[in-house]
Amino acid sequence: MRKRRIYLVLLLLGVGMLVGVLLVGAFREREPAYGGRKLSGWMEVLSRVNSDTRDPLKEAFGQMGPATIPYLLKWLRGKEPPAWKKRFRDAFNAVAKRVHPRWVLTEKGSLTSLNAAFAFQILGEKGKGAIPFLIQLIDDPQTPPEIAARATRILRYLGPEAVAALTLQLANRDALVRSFAASGLQTLGTNARSAVPALVQCLKDENFTVRWEATNTLRHIEPKALDDPSLLLQIQ
Repeated sequence: MRKRRIYLVLLLLGVGMLVGVLLVGAFREREPAYGGRKLSGWMEVLSRVNSDTRDPLKEAFGQMGPATIPYLLKWLRGKEPPAWKKRFRDAFNAVAKRVHPRWVLTEKGSLTSLNAAFAFQILGEKGKGAIPFLIQLIDDPQTPPEIAARATRILRYLGPEAVAALTLQLANRDALVRSFAASGLQTLGTNARSAVPALVQCLKDENFTVRWEATNTLRHIEPKALDDPSLLLQIQ
């Protein structure tokens, strides 16, 4: 009787493990692919992009389209290294930059995050489904500042539907995010005219870079907003 129970438990464990393997396999099979290469494979190509691979990458991401978004968002978040490792890397890089730039250490997770951002740039407006998730990532206080800034920069490539999201980030707590939001609106041109009032408010920002980017964007999308001489004094 006891042996039967043991066999039954082992059988259930075996079935559970088999189901788990099948589920993982099924999930992996759902990873978008093009030309016999999965998205993760195309990300490897992207990491060493050159003039020969640029057009195939555009074709691949264009064909895989919105199906890539969940994966790119996951990779964009990346993984932060331990605090001690980050301090060591920063100290080493401070010296390496002066001696030999190629010696600069880059975290593997950071490369993945950068590649995800580049992939969104290639994806263009087909990636607009990521907008609400990018907003959530940017606004999350647990998100590292460099990831929040990177997510803000991505928005400019996602088309006119990103205008509202970029306008919202003009009031972000982080100055780098605010400056990227302002420059991103310039990329979207006259489609971003609804952001003019918020951009005018940025002319009073405490950060010079934010004021500078807001000014440049206004010059491109609504020059008349700068006709007030008092605003020009605030920019300086």
